[in-house]
Amino acid sequence: MNGTIAQLVSLATYGNAYLKHQISSDELNLYCSTFIYCKKIEFVNIEKGTGGLPDKESTIANNPGEWYRYLQTEGCTSLKLYYEHSADQSMFSDHKTSGFVGGGGVWLIESAHKKGYFKYWFAKWEVTDTKAPDNRIWSITYYAVLTADKSRIKQSPPLAVVKKELSNTLKTALDFSLNNDTGGFSTAFENAISNIDSPNPKVEYYKDLIPPDGFSLEQQQLLFSAASSWVFGGMGSWNDLGFGDEQTQAEYNDISKTLYDDIIAAIVTAINAN
Repeated sequence: MNGTIAQLVSLATYGNAYLKHQISSDELNLYCSTFIYCKKIEFVNIEKGTGGLPDKESTIANNPGEWYRYLQTEGCTSLKLYYEHSADQSMFSDHKTSGFVGGGGVWLIESAHKKGYFKYWFAKWEVTDTKAPDNRIWSITYYAVLTADKSRIKQSPPLAVVKKELSNTLKTALDFSLNNDTGGFSTAFENAISNIDSPNPKVEYYKDLIPPDGFSLEQQQLLFSAASSWVFGGMGSWNDLGFGDEQTQAEYNDISKTLYDDIIAAIVTAINAN
């Protein structure tokens, strides 16, 4: 799982735990693994200008804890993940651009509010300190880019259905990987397949990805399987592979697209099931 998605997952899951009074508002902070390279994070509300006036931006929080407390005062009842494919994939499909900040499709956090409206928060990542000694080079701003009176999130299939689809795709990817000697990617798929039915699923990175309580075993299996099967990125990643045989290349392209879509569906379904 890449860092941008991992951070969205943490913000949503820790936020829900806070709104349910399971944790304090400050339990998720810049020392958590999904913020390890972040120097600054802020949350900005945007009010649409009227009468020809420009939109007005106002910073409402300078860390996740402040944002959670703000959401609570606004009557927020839950946070969910929203994903949609990029509108134009004529040049490169989303799995090919997922290794770049801002690529891979559109991710939003939906905040649902008691007064019957929904806000959607979009992350903008910027490198602001290339020489940071602690490698905290990123500053992230989450903008409330949209307010709606209906949720944009469609009801997900049952967890068991999504698990089966991901499991089948992972087995197909593993067979392809082994048959075409793609090296360490086979290990990633093996670990993901192991996680999906494990009584103790786990991930190598982002060990504090979600709060320790509040998730069923099936949710953890699905989420951690998706996280450990993330092979997409830039140079040296699964996306960097190429095959001289047209049939093999076509098979690789089909598997890659399906795998990406099934991983995304697994992440969204596992988080939004709460």
